[in-house]
Amino acid sequence: MVLKALRNFRVDMQRLSILWLVGVTVLAQLGAGTSVPDRQAELVTRSLPPDAPSLVNALNFKINEETARQLLPTRLADGSWVFEGKLRRGLDLPYWGKPPIGDKGAMALAAALQPRQNPNGTWAFHGSLRTVKLGRHGITDEGARALAAALLEPRENPDGSWAVNRAVTSLRLYGNSVGDEGAKSIAAALEPRRNPDGSWAFNSDLRLDLEGNNIGDEGWASLVAALRPRLGEDGGAIWPDPEVAHDFRDWEGGDAKAEAIAELLLAPVLDSDGAWVFNRAMDELDLFRRRGDSVGPDGARALAAALAPKAGPGGSWAFNGWLEEINLRGNSIGDEGAEAIAASLEPRQNPDGSWAHHSSLREVDLSGNGIASAGWTALATALRPRVGPDGTAFQPSLGVHNFGGFRDWSAGDAKPRAIAEHLLAPTLAPNGTWVFNEAMRQLDLGYQGIAPGGAAALADALAPRRGSDGQWKFNPFLRSLTLRNNDLGAEGAKVIAGALGPRQNPDGSWVFNGALESLNLYQAGGLGDEGAEAIAAALEPRQSPDGSWAFNAALRSLDLGRNNIGPEGAKALASALRPRTNPDGSWVFSDVGLNLFLEDNAIGDEGAKAIASALEPKRDPGGSWSVSGALSSLRLEGNQIGSEGAKALAAALEPRQAADGDWRFNQALSRLDVDAGIGDGGWAALFSALQPRVDSDGALSRPPLDPLTGLYGSESWRGEAKGKAIADCLLAPKQSPNGTWVFNEALTELNLQGDAIGDSGAQAIANALEPRENPDGSTAFNEALATLYLYGNSISRNLQQAIQEVVAKINQLRGATWRDSNWLRLGSFDYWDA
Repeated sequence: MVLKALRNFRVDMQRLSILWLVGVTVLAQLGAGTSVPDRQAELVTRSLPPDAPSLVNALNFKINEETARQLLPTRLADGSWVFEGKLRRGLDLPYWGKPPIGDKGAMALAAALQPRQNPNGTWAFHGSLRTVKLGRHGITDEGARALAAALLEPRENPDGSWAVNRAVTSLRLYGNSVGDEGAKSIAAALEPRRNPDGSWAFNSDLRLDLEGNNIGDEGWASLVAALRPRLGEDGGAIWPDPEVAHDFRDWEGGDAKAEAIAELLLAPVLDSDGAWVFNRAMDELDLFRRRGDSVGPDGARALAAALAPKAGPGGSWAFNGWLEEINLRGNSIGDEGAEAIAASLEPRQNPDGSWAHHSSLREVDLSGNGIASAGWTALATALRPRVGPDGTAFQPSLGVHNFGGFRDWSAGDAKPRAIAEHLLAPTLAPNGTWVFNEAMRQLDLGYQGIAPGGAAALADALAPRRGSDGQWKFNPFLRSLTLRNNDLGAEGAKVIAGALGPRQNPDGSWVFNGALESLNLYQAGGLGDEGAEAIAAALEPRQSPDGSWAFNAALRSLDLGRNNIGPEGAKALASALRPRTNPDGSWVFSDVGLNLFLEDNAIGDEGAKAIASALEPKRDPGGSWSVSGALSSLRLEGNQIGSEGAKALAAALEPRQAADGDWRFNQALSRLDVDAGIGDGGWAALFSALQPRVDSDGALSRPPLDPLTGLYGSESWRGEAKGKAIADCLLAPKQSPNGTWVFNEALTELNLQGDAIGDSGAQAIANALEPRENPDGSTAFNEALATLYLYGNSISRNLQQAIQEVVAKINQLRGATWRDSNWLRLGSFDYWDA
């Protein structure tokens, strides 16, 4: 019905003219100006126009007379008109304070701003008024009609061409009471006019805001109709307005809205050459249901018909190359609508065998639309790559991660099977090469109830393929695979591991999956030791016939948290991480820098010791040290690891001193997570292992794993042992080979509030901060520490005073006062328990 009304919509110019005259007559004197027979083209007067007070009054004193003068035209001696005002910031009438202007004020403003016709028949517009903001002013259809005629409606010149007010780029009428009739008047003013040469005249820069009015389907439809494409003088298609097309979010029309926009704005037009031309102004289609009627299957079918490609004169297919985003969130298109949209997105094969597809579309949000397996399967099918007869791959621009709502589909193993078949599995081209889906860069199937059967389908699709030359080819595009919080269990882990494990080429060399950077199997049904062993086996290095070792150099993140993995599983993973020996006896570690998540399992001290053993540096035959680069972070909290396990980790992280006297730290590991169960002994061992060392040149060498910032769990450590460990390992200076003292310049803030270090810990802090005398008689002191907080530690008055004195001594050596940036600031103590 709405579309029929649109097709029959015509502008009643006679009615519009009569209504405009009514508005003009109300304030006929406004803008009339005066005329004095003086020099030609000289302004009549530069004093305040006599009608400015009337305009101020009509607008309820929301502007002053100076602004009114800027709005009104002046007549020149030759009878022509000029708008002299310079309103660079536009006209913004606030709705608060004085009463709203209503229709009376809107009509007065329209009368002031209406174009004036010069004696030669040309039209004068207000050339500096860019924006008009009249939100929440009680304007109804009558006021909207007057404003549209004054600001938007083109005027006909004597030669038949049309003059358009291109100065106005924004008309904001939000929050008024404009209804369908007012919207129709605005639409009539926006309608392009045909010039004698066949070109079209319209305002191509206007932004129109009609949100929060009373416009229904009929009014919105008239606005859409005004923006429909026209054929230009050369037969090419043009769209009148690239901005207004985006401003229909307030239309609650459901299917009527979708059908109107689809037919009049989305659907391409055929130019005089027989080519299809798409609306380049529509780069975004926003039909998100905020309120009102929802778009159902009928609306989705209309949109699909407009989105579908069209065959050109030669039989080649043309897709919309401008649309980038579609938002249908919160509607009710269901499987029927999804299948229709899928059909419109389906690539088409050209006569030469190549494939055409939507190359510009980047995001489609179909969440909250009640789409089930049938609809999502149709969409997955539409997104699969196609292969031309010469083996050329034609990749879709969309992957499932670009579909908002894809996670709504929770269908157990049916979902991974459909994805595996249509999107992950490669296609064998006629020339024998394998074509993988380039759009599938990440796949998140977490929380989907996937069982081993679904995992097996994914594994079959992910497994490498052997090319015609016998070489193995892994999927080179998939970067991230998330299967967390499913029901894979050990069996599911085995099939995934089997698909990702390395393959041996005919020449004996090994090839790993070189693309997958992240594998997330967190809480995936309890993989257990068996599942962890399968994953570890897939990561295990392989030795080539020449004796060299091949490692998985791609995987950066492996999450096996909360999977009931015990010591045996940890040992298997440690074996995959341990170094290998080259034929010359040198050691080679993986340097991938894996982030390994093993939190909330049950590896215990035994498992921690195994991992520690894999990280221990190895001495090469020449006496130099090889240090592991296998791990960048290691999450072991929640694993019942005690003091023995922590001490083993500390021993592995202990630096080794090279023959030149310098220290070799683990340069890859920057985060280690353990928990309070390791006790004072475990924490102290880790702090000791990670403390700075003095190199042969007297400079301090430190590991990337800072005990205070990278040793997670240490913030929960309390007691005197913590104070002593920090004092001895991090605050106290180290003595270089030549006897000089070196303080830790990396430690600039120390916050031990509430850590219960007591007097023993406080005494250690004071001793560590004490300046030292160098062999040459100079004084070495801490120049880096900026703040020290010790509140809440039950420190006695005597120890408080000792710390205050050493801090004062340091500030004196620094030559600093409390105003200076290098002043060491000591926080307050808790006197109540002193």
